[in-house]
Amino acid sequence: MELKDIKKIAEDVLQTEREFNKKAGVSEEFWSFPEFMREEPLPPNDTIFDISREEMKRIWDVKIPIDEF
Repeated sequence: MELKDIKKIAEDVLQTEREFNKKAGVSEEFWSFPEFMREEPLPPNDTIFDISREEMKRIWDVKIPIDEF
């Protein structure tokens, strides 16, 4: 199996998951993180989840070039 085949399988799995979630009523447009995740520091580094909804939506736009590996 070549890397391009593995990449295609990964893309298919993600697309299938998105379709399943949409049919189950949990599509990306309804995703929201609990308020405490955006406000309460997480030990031990006291970090908070500060990624905007707009940035989270772009997660599906990631393209991995074949020549990276």
